[in-house]
Amino acid sequence: MLLVRGVGGLNFKFPGGLIEDSENLKESAKRETNEEIGCKVDIVSDPYFYIFKPNDNLTILLVHYQANIIEGVPSPNTEIEEVKWFDLRKLPQNVFENVSIVLDSLYNELEGSCADVE
Repeated sequence: MLLVRGVGGLNFKFPGGLIEDSENLKESAKRETNEEIGCKVDIVSDPYFYIFKPNDNLTILLVHYQANIIEGVPSPNTEIEEVKWFDLRKLPQNVFENVSIVLDSLYNELEGSCADVE
């Protein structure tokens, strides 16, 4: 699993950012990933949604996709200090809450798929 840590940041997160007015969700995910890690990606899943409510006045809808890198080598830039691959079962402690929740869901989904094969 590829995660990034922003410049001066402590926690790892998924590459991503805000959607622009003229984009759909997939276009935004592809653009933000390219901007943050310098790679073009192919989205290979339906979206995973996560609602984050940091306080009573703000609700944020986070949209996550699984993607494969189709061009480029992940590397840091002016926004991203560290780009790192992690084993899905061995995440670092310093990840944002949505990373753990989405990956737990993905891991359970993958385990279920493997159980169907046995």
